[in-house]
Amino acid sequence: MSLAAIWLTALIIIVSYRMGMFFDSAFFYWEGFMAITPLASIGTAWGLRKLRGMRSGAAAARGDDPDWRRIPLAAYGLFAIAICYGLSLLGHPASREGTIEQALRYTAYGAFLWTGFFWFAGRERPGHEQRRKWIPRRTVWLAVMQLSGLFVLGGALAGWMGWLHFPNLIMVTEDAELSASGARLAGFVQYPNTLGALAAAYLLCQWRLMAYARTKAEFLVPSAMSTLSGLVLLLTESRGAWIAALLGWLLAFVFIGRKSISRWLVFSGVSLIGIGVVYRIALPAVAVDRPATLPGSKAADWQLILLWLAGLLVLIGLFVAIQRLEPKLRIWQAAIFWGMSSAAAIAILPRVASGRLEGHYDTAAARTLFYWDSLKLISEAPLFGRGGDTWRMLFRQIQSQPYVGNEVHSGYLDIVLDLGIVGACVFLLVLAALLLRVWRCDRSGLIPIGVLLLHAGVDFDLSYGCYWLILIGFIVMHASDDGHSQLQQSHSPSPIRVTRAKSVCAIAALILLFVSALGSWRLDEANTLYETSSTAADEQHKEQLLREALERNPNLTQARLDLAELIPLPSREALLLAGLSREPDSPRLLFALGKAAAAQGQVPQAVAWMEEALRLDRYHAERQTKAVSAMVELAIASAKEGKREAAIQAAQAAVAMDKRYAQLTEEPLRVNGRRFERTEEAEEAAARSSELLQRLAP
Repeated sequence: MSLAAIWLTALIIIVSYRMGMFFDSAFFYWEGFMAITPLASIGTAWGLRKLRGMRSGAAAARGDDPDWRRIPLAAYGLFAIAICYGLSLLGHPASREGTIEQALRYTAYGAFLWTGFFWFAGRERPGHEQRRKWIPRRTVWLAVMQLSGLFVLGGALAGWMGWLHFPNLIMVTEDAELSASGARLAGFVQYPNTLGALAAAYLLCQWRLMAYARTKAEFLVPSAMSTLSGLVLLLTESRGAWIAALLGWLLAFVFIGRKSISRWLVFSGVSLIGIGVVYRIALPAVAVDRPATLPGSKAADWQLILLWLAGLLVLIGLFVAIQRLEPKLRIWQAAIFWGMSSAAAIAILPRVASGRLEGHYDTAAARTLFYWDSLKLISEAPLFGRGGDTWRMLFRQIQSQPYVGNEVHSGYLDIVLDLGIVGACVFLLVLAALLLRVWRCDRSGLIPIGVLLLHAGVDFDLSYGCYWLILIGFIVMHASDDGHSQLQQSHSPSPIRVTRAKSVCAIAALILLFVSALGSWRLDEANTLYETSSTAADEQHKEQLLREALERNPNLTQARLDLAELIPLPSREALLLAGLSREPDSPRLLFALGKAAAAQGQVPQAVAWMEEALRLDRYHAERQTKAVSAMVELAIASAKEGKREAAIQAAQAAVAMDKRYAQLTEEPLRVNGRRFERTEEAEEAAARSSELLQRLAP
């Protein structure tokens, strides 16, 4: 169990450090290891059981031994979502590459969930409390989560204070729409909003632990972590995370239990004061004087550390006092105390903290636009969706304004876009089954879990691997069977039926995990070859590397486009058409086909390909300009060769393309201060086309 805890902690840390595993290319290698983790777990448990049997002379299993037959069916749910993505390949996905990547991701998440249940969510050994050397599984998993949170949140704060350096750890901007202070903490995930959601979940988790603590040892770590979590939450300036934290705090009154409400109010109130004090010290480190670098003075560092320690001592003293006064403490008294503490915390906060709440809601309006546009895509394939990365691949062809939005900013809308209503129902059923398990075992766990799930509705947290691992970690932590939960009291189906269902699920999962591990490592090889090709010594070597990359991953569109630039024109079209069969609505491939046709003097084909590319990505100024310029050059070349009709067709196409381009720029389209502008190069190319048409006129 200790080795499993170390390995799973390492996975969360690695995934978080590698930019939260937002990019699939960074995830392939580790997805393979995550996929084989359940297989290794079964083998390890079997080996340990045999070893114990050899030592004791008997191989009988103990009641608390890890056993796949005790894993609830809900733990297989994420594998079902992976299978849904796999089934999307049988239709016409927007991107085969994106669909396969999502299938591999959910298989890896499922493997992590399964492993967590296997080792840490089983029933505790009877009488383990009397054994000094025995550490309860739930305590071990709590240590896993606290260490992971310390790395994610502590590493982010260390970057803010200048104690370590990491790319884009702080988002620096002069745009008041994006930041009130000029800098937002983004952490290893390089995105303030997702970091804010993780910090909010950890903050409420610490408050929950503080409310339930009965000894100083139980109280010490969460009280220290609460200040860290709250400080990181404020430094992200994430309004969505702040609102999710507030809603999560309110959920406590439903889930934490009446006996702990007074403690919840008192400890969360005092904690807010400490968070406000350290925030006031930490904020100037970046926000004003040094927006591009980190900070400061050593004095600020020591002030932060000393104030944090002082706040910790205050919380411990308050804990001791509460232990004595608790029988006399009433909820209404605790509520008054919380109100006074909250008012003090607000008074301590610097003025800039309220800047994010006082207007500047254009980004929220832009997201509303994303949501409306996503409904157009959903209506095109409502039942089964268009596979993985549907929004990223198709939003350009339906976007109503020239925004930049590779993410739809709603994890649940993303699921509907990818898998349709049917797949979304599967997703919700899986989620409901896991939450029901938490409800029956420890419903207070729904507080941090609820924060993460709420925030995922208004941002793209589900695209981050570290978000999923931490979410799964909270689920496992609160879904363990301690022998006193409602799991023991609930009526379950026939044991024989359950065992058969688990056997079927286990066999299917084993096959899926094996295929996923091999597939992940093969895609990682392809990605490595592609990255190596960019530093190849000559074009011949580069071509060889790109061909090997495509051999391992035929869906790697960018490698196909790069290879097309190196091979003869006659072969280029076949290569690009093969890619189009895997990514049918790709403006990049269509435009490359248009360029290839233009290079061969094939005017009708060039016009058709380029017009289709522009239809699918009309707000792409560079591509609009290149299309007009390419048609002009093709018209001039055709005219020189005496192909008058072809020259006229190409010149007319250039004028028509430029006219549509100009119409887009004249529309009153404005989002987040962006406006679609016409380039001078396109205007000049269109003028040349008009002149050529006049010369060619009979």
